[in-house]
Amino acid sequence: MIIDKMPVFQLIIDDTKTFASHNYDVKNDKHLLIVGPNITQMESILFHEFTHMYDVMNFSANNSDNYAKNRGFTEYHAAQIELLKFLNAKKIDDKLSFSLNQSIKTPFGEITVIDYIFKCIEETRKNLLKKIYPDNLPLLSNTLGIIFNHLGRISIYQLYAYDYELYKEKLEELDFAVSFLGENSLKIISMTRDFLTDKEIRDLGELYFPIVIELINKYKIHFQKTN
Repeated sequence: MIIDKMPVFQLIIDDTKTFASHNYDVKNDKHLLIVGPNITQMESILFHEFTHMYDVMNFSANNSDNYAKNRGFTEYHAAQIELLKFLNAKKIDDKLSFSLNQSIKTPFGEITVIDYIFKCIEETRKNLLKKIYPDNLPLLSNTLGIIFNHLGRISIYQLYAYDYELYKEKLEELDFAVSFLGENSLKIISMTRDFLTDKEIRDLGELYFPIVIELINKYKIHFQKTN
C-alpha cells in the first residue's frame, strides 16, 4: 500500500472520548476525526482511523452506494493496519513473525496478542445472545464494524503468527458471527484471510450490503429522519 496523500480532515478533540472515530460526509466529501485527549498515546488507534480515510479516498469518495458497501471492508482493513502498528511493523509488506503470547501495549494495557483479540470482541459476542440486540442503527453499524475488525485481526494472525495452529480452533470459532450475519457469512469469512485486492473489495461489498439490509429488516431498525 503506497500512500501519496491523505485527504484534508477536520480534527475535534473531545474530552469525553476515550479513543477516536472517523466520520465521512459523502455529499460534501468531508472527513471528520474526533479524538480523545490522550490519543497521542494510542498511535495504533490513529492508524486505524487514518485507514478509514484512505479507504474512502480510494474506493468510496463522493459515492454513497460504494461507501455503504465498503463499510465492512474498511473495518476489516483498519483492524489489520492497527494490529500491524501494535506489532511495530514499519511497512505493510514487512515480513513479520510473532507469537500470539507476545505482549503488546494496547488501550486495555499491556496484554498478549491472543488476549487482545478476545478482549475486543468479548462484549459484542455476549450482546449478540440477546434477542433485542441491536435495537438501533448506530448500534447495528458498530456491531458489524466490530465483527469485521475481528476478521481483520484474525487475518494478520493467520499470515504472521508462527504459533497460529495452536490457537486455530479457538480463533476460528465464529458461530456467533455466522449466526448474526446469516446468508453470505461463510463466503465472507472464507475470503477475509489476507489483504484484499480491488476486485475482492468489490466482491466483499456485494456480499456485505445485502446483509445490512437484511439485518435492518430483521431487527425492525429504521433510519432516523432529520430535518
